[in-house]
Amino acid sequence: MGSWTRKRMETLLKNARRAITNALAYLDIKEKIQRFGYDETKLLAGHALYKKAQSLYIARKTKWGLQLAATKDLIDLIDAVFVYYMEYAKLVRKRLKRNKEALTILGMNGRRALSLSGLITQATLFFQNLKDNQDLFNQVSDLGISQQVLQVGLDKLAALENEDEFHESVKGEAQDLTVERNKVFTELNDWMAEFETASRSALKDTPQRLEILGFIEYSEGYKPASSSKDDENTNTNPS
Repeated sequence: MGSWTRKRMETLLKNARRAITNALAYLDIKEKIQRFGYDETKLLAGHALYKKAQSLYIARKTKWGLQLAATKDLIDLIDAVFVYYMEYAKLVRKRLKRNKEALTILGMNGRRALSLSGLITQATLFFQNLKDNQDLFNQVSDLGISQQVLQVGLDKLAALENEDEFHESVKGEAQDLTVERNKVFTELNDWMAEFETASRSALKDTPQRLEILGFIEYSEGYKPASSSKDDENTNTNPS
């Protein structure tokens, strides 16, 4: 089974709705497929599986929207924190460029961190230690760096950490939902495959009834060209 692309999921939902709904609605169809084990109870179970797949499909699209929004908010906040930090870090680095001990205390003796956790660590060392170390603070206070400036930096970092935790939470929920959705879609796909096989046997003498269920009756020996190639080669759309 290839990846569950949006096109494949929507196609399966459409086909399942048509097949199961019409099987329940047409008495003559229901009577014939019942001989192959598809009584009303089993059809209703299939319909419940279809509704569950539909619900998960919608829920995952909604969660994907929340994840996109959370990602945008996180990126915007990272940019804001980085700009604020660098505005003062550049001034302090130039002022204390010959004081390696001070630069180490402020987390500025080395390469600039590229990861989010690295940025948070370096910026926290800078704002917190500069705030707590009166001697270092006095050396740079004429650069427009006040206790309020430092506290604002710490508050921005706290907000960034909270946003990162929220983003990871939404991301995790979306991943869990994706796994559950794909599992249910696979179950529905298997159910539909078995149902189609049974229907073809039950309705082999009434091809028009097969078409009502959405199953086209092919001539003996005819194998239709695969129409799933584009799906198999399409990257999974998490929506």
